Amino acid sequence: MADKIDALVDGGKASAGPPLGPALGPMGVNIMQVINAINDKTKSF
Repeated sequence: MADKIDALVDGGKASAGPPLGPALGPMGVNIMQVINAINDKTKSF
């Protein structure tokens, strides 16, 4: 089952700082890979 994180960030401006970094860290994922994917998908918002 996939875990879900709810966070509100400006489009294209997600960072590894709070709230995303601390939430992603314990999941064992590559934080910067996830942050970059979020920013790529939301840069036009």
